[in-house]
Amino acid sequence: MTLFGSLGALWFTIKYLDTRKFYYLILSSAALFLGLLSKENAITFLAVIPITVYYFTNHKLIDNIKASVPLLVVAGIFLLIRGNILGGGEEKQIATEIMNNPFLDPITKEPISFGMKMATIFYTLWMYVKLLFFPHPLTYDYYPYQIELLDWSNLGAFLPLILYLAMGVYAVYGMIKKKDVFSYSIWFYLLPLSVVSNIFFPVGTFMNERFVFISSIGFCIMIAWLIYNYLPKLINDASTLRYLSSFIMILVLGLYSVKTMSRNKAWENDYVLFTTDVQTSTGSAKSNCSAGGKIIEEAQKPENKNNPVVHDQMCVLAIGYLERALEIYPEYVDALNLLGNAHYEYNFNIAQSLHYYTEVLKIRPYHNIAYGNARIVLQNSFNLLSTNKAASSTDEVISACKDLIVVKPDFGEAYHLLGTLYGKYKNDLDSAFIYFDQAKDLNFNKTPGFYKDLGVAYGMKGYYDKALDAFEKAIELDPNDPQTYFNAGVTYQQLGDMEKANEYLMKSEELKQKSAEQ
Repeated sequence: MTLFGSLGALWFTIKYLDTRKFYYLILSSAALFLGLLSKENAITFLAVIPITVYYFTNHKLIDNIKASVPLLVVAGIFLLIRGNILGGGEEKQIATEIMNNPFLDPITKEPISFGMKMATIFYTLWMYVKLLFFPHPLTYDYYPYQIELLDWSNLGAFLPLILYLAMGVYAVYGMIKKKDVFSYSIWFYLLPLSVVSNIFFPVGTFMNERFVFISSIGFCIMIAWLIYNYLPKLINDASTLRYLSSFIMILVLGLYSVKTMSRNKAWENDYVLFTTDVQTSTGSAKSNCSAGGKIIEEAQKPENKNNPVVHDQMCVLAIGYLERALEIYPEYVDALNLLGNAHYEYNFNIAQSLHYYTEVLKIRPYHNIAYGNARIVLQNSFNLLSTNKAASSTDEVISACKDLIVVKPDFGEAYHLLGTLYGKYKNDLDSAFIYFDQAKDLNFNKTPGFYKDLGVAYGMKGYYDKALDAFEKAIELDPNDPQTYFNAGVTYQQLGDMEKANEYLMKSEELKQKSAEQ
């Protein structure tokens, strides 16, 4: 749509200049505005359009400028709309996040030197040229560090600088002296590429194949002009020239069409795309993270979850990709969070899951997704441990919980689990009581099970009144649990209130019988 709107604006501008019919001016402005709404790259046609008019028509400069004024107006309106919607509040965060600004030192997070930045950029500009001539292999992902940071000692950076300087010099020379198609094609290539090149501002990744889509028209014009202009000079025989021209056209169309069709298969869905392109983008943290995350999603589908062999193979593969993402970028929050999910999905490795969620919360203390994932794991941990389904030992889980509360001292579910594990597995009632007592003052979703465990801890310490308060709260939240009534009845016995004790013990038996009948 961006290209469609941009070319439409070009076409209608020329029609206006040729006919002087005002509605063409309106159509050109509308077309450019639609192109801008699709992608802001269309703004480069503010330069492409007047340059095209200059090269291929005889209209006066003043008329060319007048025809461009409405385009400038709609571009200004678009920028105002964009600014009001997006604002500028995220600029500081983007500048210090490697996944949004690859030109940062991976260790210090400080901007790399200007020389290194420009050297790396010119290497990516060379990659665009290479992919236009030989589009293989293709990938959607060039995030850090699929492209290595380079300096000017690397020929892969220095030679492209020479190439692009030569292109720029000839483009200016051709515009001033010759107005030839070759120099025009260079302008058509360079101008759309300029805003996604990272030279003027970071675009969030080193490069992307789609960034060169509009510029590829300039490339096509250049190749077509070279063949048209120079092939007849090499081939004198008209018949041979005709056959050779047809052969070149069929060969080019055939090869590029085959590549397009084969590449389309990778875009079937996110799972196919991510798992295909990670084979190419082995150095990209994002590609490895995306592949790992998508494989975990696939493993959770019923048809795979019900097949333990397939499920486990997928989980192991996902963990490998996610660990690779962390090798590339150790503080990659998305990969850390997904790795926690992967270990839980694979074999209920509670300790490992909590470890990775804790690492996320160290980096981003208010990361709601990791916090929520940790909460789910904590809430399910006791049942997993008691049924021997967890891959972690009790001691490993206790250690992971302690690490978690160092980072998040208000994580109530962690204190609850620690109290439960110390009381029921370690028989360390003093430690259990300490953690339960700390948990009761924290703001978290206190379940009936929490109040029941808290009551037991108070009862074992001889704080029977507090124990009863906890049991009553548990009964309020879950009035059908016979064990809570039984615990409350025993506590009343300890206080000497036999009437209440009998009432609660009888209620416990009644609920047990009712449950058995069901």
